[in-house]
Amino acid sequence: MDSALNQLAAQINSIVLGRLAAQQIRVREKWEPQITESLDSTADECLRDIKKTMVQYRPLFGGLATPALLQLRLGLSFANIVRENAAQAKGLLRAMIQSEAKALSDIITLNGLVGGRGGQKPPALAERLANELADGAALDKATGKSLQLFKKRVFAVLAEGDSSELGASELMERLGAATTWWRGRLRTIANTVLYAAAAQLRRTVNEYLWRGASQASGF
Repeated sequence: MDSALNQLAAQINSIVLGRLAAQQIRVREKWEPQITESLDSTADECLRDIKKTMVQYRPLFGGLATPALLQLRLGLSFANIVRENAAQAKGLLRAMIQSEAKALSDIITLNGLVGGRGGQKPPALAERLANELADGAALDKATGKSLQLFKKRVFAVLAEGDSSELGASELMERLGAATTWWRGRLRTIANTVLYAAAAQLRRTVNEYLWRGASQASGF
């Protein structure tokens, strides 16, 4: 009897590990490119806005055009771009959580250790995880902080351009360097938030499976 139970447990464990491995592959190959692109494209959009604004703002405001006015205009535009792209990234993050939480529920149901034991039912667990892990607070905080650092770099370059003989090509080169730096930061933020959520999903799977196994064994 014990031999049969051990064999069954080994089979279940193999299936669970296989599904968890498949989840990691999906996160890396399906979700990471989408969420990363939605954020790191922000840097290029802001650079395009800088170029457009630099062409337009002096003719538009004439003698009222000042570095402070340019910074205000760019700051508002950057904030809107970040807000829109962060919302897209959060939508993708929630879609990932919902999809993978369903797979998580399937794993728990497969094991048969949760449900009917007074614990949280798998569908309710999946919904709770989607709400908790996809709220986007960490992403908003990180992107907001990175935006402030990007603005600081951009405004420093623009101020240098106003106060020196910095040529247009060198100015664009330095703005491009600031954009490249920010793109890397945004990519890191996207990956950090994504994999933190995916890791929490895996921890929850292990927690529920361990709890169910303990209940089944009488401990």
